[in-house]
Amino acid sequence: MTAKRKGIFVFFLFLIAGGLISAVLRHENTWDLYNYHYYNGFALLNGRVGFDLAPAFIMSFFNPLADGVVYLLIRAFNDCVPLYSFFTGLYFGGLMYVLFLINRLFFDTSTRRGRIAAVLSLCAGATGFATWFQIGSSTNEIPVSILVLTGIYLLLKLIATPTGAANLKTVFIAGMLLGSAAGLKYTSAIYCLTSGIAFILFRKRISSASVKALLLFIAGGLAGFLAFNGYWMYLMYQNYDSPFFPLFNAVFKSPWFPEINTRDQIHVAARSVGRALSVPLEMINHTKKKELVGFYRFTDARFYFMYLFGAIFLCSRAFENAPKPRPQTLFLMTFAGTSFLVWLFFFSIIRYVIPFETVLPVLFGTALLSVAPKSKKLFRRAYVPLCVFVCAALLVTPFASETSHLRGRKSVIAFPNGFDIPDNSLIFILNEPSTHLVVDLLKRHPRSRALSFSTRMDSTWAIAPYGITGYGKFKEKTAEVINNHDGAFVAIGHTAFPFLNDICRPLNALSVVSGEKPLFYFACVGDEQSMLKTFPNLYMGIIDGKKAD
Repeated sequence: MTAKRKGIFVFFLFLIAGGLISAVLRHENTWDLYNYHYYNGFALLNGRVGFDLAPAFIMSFFNPLADGVVYLLIRAFNDCVPLYSFFTGLYFGGLMYVLFLINRLFFDTSTRRGRIAAVLSLCAGATGFATWFQIGSSTNEIPVSILVLTGIYLLLKLIATPTGAANLKTVFIAGMLLGSAAGLKYTSAIYCLTSGIAFILFRKRISSASVKALLLFIAGGLAGFLAFNGYWMYLMYQNYDSPFFPLFNAVFKSPWFPEINTRDQIHVAARSVGRALSVPLEMINHTKKKELVGFYRFTDARFYFMYLFGAIFLCSRAFENAPKPRPQTLFLMTFAGTSFLVWLFFFSIIRYVIPFETVLPVLFGTALLSVAPKSKKLFRRAYVPLCVFVCAALLVTPFASETSHLRGRKSVIAFPNGFDIPDNSLIFILNEPSTHLVVDLLKRHPRSRALSFSTRMDSTWAIAPYGITGYGKFKEKTAEVINNHDGAFVAIGHTAFPFLNDICRPLNALSVVSGEKPLFYFACVGDEQSMLKTFPNLYMGIIDGKKAD
């Protein structure tokens, strides 16, 4: 078998393994899936962008390209959860293949010790909390992480070249991959920034024509970003007067949204240096009821080890005989370290950490191999136990953490049986996550429209009390749609207990987050007066500028 065919075989082996693991685990971040991933994919593929009025709240305006794949897979395999999870798990297999390639740059797999280190590093990279519990998930973090890490792999491969002579085409491709990730999910832009910092610091190692290489890297990033996000930026500008709507609106000043730079602000864990130092310690065993980095119960020690290994490395620089890291090791340390700091101070949502979470074990393994003692006695009594402890602490995460999954469910999304709405209905989304229930209704009745009102989700993005449909031209458009509507009015939402009256009926009860109390979904169908009688605070300042308490 030729090297090329062997590489293709290994690639497909990783893909199948990823799919099978996903089919067994059936992980899913069901809240986000029900809130916007499923709807956004539907809206993109059915031409509803700008027609419905923010039914998924502010998340209605995130690039839905990757969500289109999620939507199509659910349409095909909704009632066969293992098969759905298998196909969504192929991304995990692809991610592990890229990590496998990165490991081969750092460990000598021709030796027994190098092979053991590479395997353990790969397993530890797969079992970080963010990676393991997003296998097969609709969050799209793993697909964009494939792009990020492939770009990093290409740069690492160039740096590992003894002459340092770069193929400038490879530099452009690396930039394009990183830019593509940012185009698909804006949160991946942090890796464009941190890889750019690392690129500048190691530019002479990457290419003797360092300035030209840097310009090509930037050009590739812009090309990738526009390739995956250019059309969506055009749609946002066409409909809402801002290519990044509703983000950066203090700059773009779209009349559809307050002139603020909104972002998810409630999860930021590090608001001071002291807090930044304590967060990795809390992540070792977080069992408190209050969430940390977006989740409640999880265990992950790798970020504490990152601090510990980093401190030891910095201290070792004071000794002349300390092992000198290879250039590719220093590049990866720079990328991972800066990525962690930017993430900690600007986002602190653990779902976003896959690109540096997966490579941390590579750095740990490299560090441990560099200090392996020659004394057999010291090796057996101290070094081996140390390595076992580090590996065990990293690999325990899947067994000591909890998150949402689809195990035990007969379908990915449980659609209510026997429920329909009149044609040309106006559907009010009362709270989140609820948009998953309107997709089939809108598909059957394309003249119907969906719109949202203010909920706690808007407080997360600092646009309370009115919500996104209660400001500027959005408020005017919403009032116009309501006042001119001549069909039925429908309200869909959920409560903590069953809800019904003359115009409302229960749909289903569903535990959106595994292990939590179910949400009781309901739907109400009637005219405007009956709807306002049932929900007197419904309009929340949309009509005549009045705001109900």
